[in-house]
Amino acid sequence: MNKELHTIRSVGGKDVPGGTLMWLRLGSLPGTATVDLQLPGQKRNVRFENLPIKDGVLTLPVPLVFLCHATEDSEEVAALSKRLWDDSVVTWLDKKDLLPGDFWESEIEQAIERADRVIVFLSQHSVDKVGYVQREMKHALVQMQRRPAGARYVIPVLLSECDVPREFADIHWVKAWEEDWYAKLLRALRE
Repeated sequence: MNKELHTIRSVGGKDVPGGTLMWLRLGSLPGTATVDLQLPGQKRNVRFENLPIKDGVLTLPVPLVFLCHATEDSEEVAALSKRLWDDSVVTWLDKKDLLPGDFWESEIEQAIERADRVIVFLSQHSVDKVGYVQREMKHALVQMQRRPAGARYVIPVLLSECDVPREFADIHWVKAWEEDWYAKLLRALRE
């Protein structure tokens, strides 16, 4: 069986961020590779072992994740964005990714549509607020309907105790104050 490697891409066929460093070697299983990956700005590399090479393509488990949140939760979400980036999860965050002169509404909508996953941060701020965060949540739910049935796309993260909106009642969420919540979140983002 020919396991020639000619293409490396991330989940969903998206480009790996420019400036990413990769070290590749044969995996311990036939037809696989082990990759040490370091995204721009990461202090350490992350290892992915025994990634399958299919038809000459190696797909890195590096999802693009849109972070939907209320402005009042920005500090906490920015800290989580950095933590996710350090664990090789590419995040899209308005404060980080919008540039002066961007048409922010269309940029946000496009980022939601391109994302492999959307984390919706639920807190008293986001569920009670009247504003753009509600529109982002609704757009994410519409995009979820465009994906195959049962595909994980919207991942609710409770930042604080709050009444979970009815639209999210059937989607399992994680509580950010539970002991193993971050490990569960990483697993949900990568699988």
